Amino acid sequence: MSNQSDIQQVELSLEQAKKVVALGDAIGRLENNRDFKKVVFDTYFNDEMLRLGGLLSDANMQKPADQQVLLDGLKAIGHLKQFLLARKHFADMARKELVDFQETLDEIRAEESDEENAE
Repeated sequence: MSNQSDIQQVELSLEQAKKVVALGDAIGRLENNRDFKKVVFDTYFNDEMLRLGGLLSDANMQKPADQQVLLDGLKAIGHLKQFLLARKHFADMARKELVDFQETLDEIRAEESDEENAE
């Protein structure tokens, strides 16, 4: 593989990592937003989950269709929460990789420069 191909691959990885970090940072800003925290974390992730869980044992909600609606609602809460947590985790990993990618890119460019100077 040529140095140019190596550089392109590392640059692509660097850009992808930056996008992952940017998404994680955006989620972090949302978590710090008072309104988002109230609506999503406090109300949806907590209150709504408890409400739906409580309805599972409600005598008026024992039809299979009603139970399925409640379970789907609980799954939706879990999916969103998992999505946010996973993206934050990926951002943490990508943040660490940014340094490695930049160092690799600098090394490849230095080698390329040394080769050009040797000619």
